[in-house]
Amino acid sequence: MTLGQFQELVCDKSSPASEAEIAAFEMEIGIRLPEDYRKFLILCHGGTLSEDCSFIEDSDSFSLAPPESIYDLRSIREYRASYRANDSRMPTDVLPIIGDGLGNEFCIGISSNNRGKIYFFDHEGGLDPTEYFCQLSDSFTEFIANLRLDEGS
Repeated sequence: MTLGQFQELVCDKSSPASEAEIAAFEMEIGIRLPEDYRKFLILCHGGTLSEDCSFIEDSDSFSLAPPESIYDLRSIREYRASYRANDSRMPTDVLPIIGDGLGNEFCIGISSNNRGKIYFFDHEGGLDPTEYFCQLSDSFTEFIANLRLDEGS
């Protein structure tokens, strides 16, 4: 799936993010967002997926709930603050950008070591990071490319 195809699946969209809004958010977090994700925010700044998608890697489907809620910058701020205050398991060098509707998050890396990589955070995982946090792709574009519409959607 392309970023454009993914964008078309988003309904109840928020107004597109402006370059100024993105720049202000980047100043707040102290780092520039990856270019592919910035482009997506300008095209599609939050909403809900109208169709169920599954993440596919190497022809095997992870047992992950499908992405559901695409967060706008306000929601990202709120979720980030909430995790920092209430769940120390969420790494500080990622931003929650998509929710699955079950309390789990798809996150994007923002540090020099993980910049742009997409991770899955399972809110019910244990104390060992391998139980609740895993990398899904090296970029937002790759993550979207590995989404497939579920049969019957």
